[in-house]
Amino acid sequence: MAQDERRKADNPYVLYGISNAGSLLGLLAYPFVLEPLIGLASQANLWSGIYLLYGSLLAITASSYWINHRNNNGTVQYENSGLRQKSRWVFQAAVPSAFLLVVTHYLILDVVNFPLLWALPLCVYLVTFILSFLFPRFATPSSYRSLLGLGCILIFIGLLSYGQGLMFEVRIGLALLSLFGIGMLFHGDLERAKPKKNNLTDYYLQVSLGGCAGSIFVGILAPMLFHSTWEFYLIPVVALFYVTLVHLSLTKKLQASFVSTILLVLAYSFLIQETSFDGRTVERFRSFYSAYAIRELPEDGVRKLVAGTHVHGEQFLDNNIAAIPLSYYSINSGVGSVFRNAEGLNRVGLVGLGVG
Repeated sequence: MAQDERRKADNPYVLYGISNAGSLLGLLAYPFVLEPLIGLASQANLWSGIYLLYGSLLAITASSYWINHRNNNGTVQYENSGLRQKSRWVFQAAVPSAFLLVVTHYLILDVVNFPLLWALPLCVYLVTFILSFLFPRFATPSSYRSLLGLGCILIFIGLLSYGQGLMFEVRIGLALLSLFGIGMLFHGDLERAKPKKNNLTDYYLQVSLGGCAGSIFVGILAPMLFHSTWEFYLIPVVALFYVTLVHLSLTKKLQASFVSTILLVLAYSFLIQETSFDGRTVERFRSFYSAYAIRELPEDGVRKLVAGTHVHGEQFLDNNIAAIPLSYYSINSGVGSVFRNAEGLNRVGLVGLGVG
């Protein structure tokens, strides 16, 4: 459509903002409108019809382009953006994508876990795309924009380090604010770096690759590489590097000092998160779902399994009482209440609820 000379589209990239607005609408509509009102069988029929309609519209668009392209004797000129420019697009898309997963994991692992909480960061992420591409003035370089991005990065790093005592509503709000600031900074730069319309297919490809790369790193590689959730610190620090080198007008000496400080903070966080055992932590390990630690507290006489910042199981250290259930299985828990009132039940099976 961007190359259709009959339309003379000056800025076809607004369609990218509109498509993300559609994604946001679909994200909100399904759990709150479609799922409660339409049964699964009706949904299946509805989606089949929508896909057929989509395929038909796609075929019509492709035919229209082919006819117009043939009439123009194939005179469309493509540009070679070069490896440096393509790498820039990939990086500018990868960092906010990775940070989206970092914020999502942080909220559901370290703050609170309740249904659809994961949708809030995704909504914020899509909103930054919509604002950046529908309203390019938000991408205009300014000191305020740079300071907003810098401040949001520092807020999230501070939240990781010192936010445990805050109310969970405040922690959720600050995390989403951080994601918004970083998304606006990187997606704004991505919008300003867009090529001419003849080369938008390559541009969209690199943006998609960047989003995929950021997701793969946080969702797949990080659990394989780290024992802790060190990527929570790594991704904001990478963003901090970018802001320091690209957006802040610093002298070379001040820039070098800033970068050195960032490297020291990163190294310190790695030592604390990955290699430092405080005498109570006897084991660390990682799965796709979370980072786990086994901690022994002699003063309390218990051993704990911790996932993120949440305790998911306890056991007495004293072998004489080690079989007494604690945590989710304690006598005062819901499971304990079942056992207290389940006279006559000889065989009971329980699934989940921590390590038991």
